[in-house]
Amino acid sequence: CAQHGGAAFTPFVDESVATLSFAVSQADARNEENEPSTDNAISALGKIAQHHVTAQASQVWQMWLAYLPLQSDVQEALLVHRQLCQLVEANHPDILGANHVNLARILTIFSQVLETDMCDEAITRDIRTILHQAQAGLGDAVEVACRGLPPPPRWR
Repeated sequence: CAQHGGAAFTPFVDESVATLSFAVSQADARNEENEPSTDNAISALGKIAQHHVTAQASQVWQMWLAYLPLQSDVQEALLVHRQLCQLVEANHPDILGANHVNLARILTIFSQVLETDMCDEAITRDIRTILHQAQAGLGDAVEVACRGLPPPPRWR
């Protein structure tokens, strides 16, 4: 609905954002039983924020970004991680943040999805392209952001 509903979905945007935001903010949202549903709710929030004007767009994007990477629903994860790449490539201001403040978070997400089922070949190519472009265009900012990355898991 959010992506393809167009103007017909507009009257439901604010209520949908409120309901989905409430669902993903619950303490048990990421437990094993609820995580697939939460992944879908996060995906829906991203689609609403991308395809509809909402007063809370900036907050929705920050919630969306904070929840990533998706870890349970592979199909939704591929869609959402591809969406993240597209938004970064488009220099979306709410995703990158003022002065690229979200760059470290985005790089962390990329590091967590690469070489997992939650990332396909197209997403891997997009991430590589983004990293090369960021290094060329933002040099020092990328280096600083990389210093803040957590160490990779031992199983990788």
